[in-house]
Amino acid sequence: MECPQEVMEGIIEGGRRFNEDDDEVKRMYYTRDASKKVSFNSNFDLYQAPSANWRDTLTCLMAPETLPPDELPLAC
Repeated sequence: MECPQEVMEGIIEGGRRFNEDDDEVKRMYYTRDASKKVSFNSNFDLYQAPSANWRDTLTCLMAPETLPPDELPLAC
């Protein structure tokens, strides 16, 4: 099943808005807890990789159960 182009563009734009949002907003989602449906971190493999791999990562788990829209960051 292919994702429509306009949906992909919306996802990318939402991620861009979140990335450009205030640090206070991003801090609400910052966690290393893999059980969270929405999480944000900057070094996903901190304790596994031999060297640091710094990159911002926003994760939104949408399956097997969909994520209620009110749990997503407003920018998304």
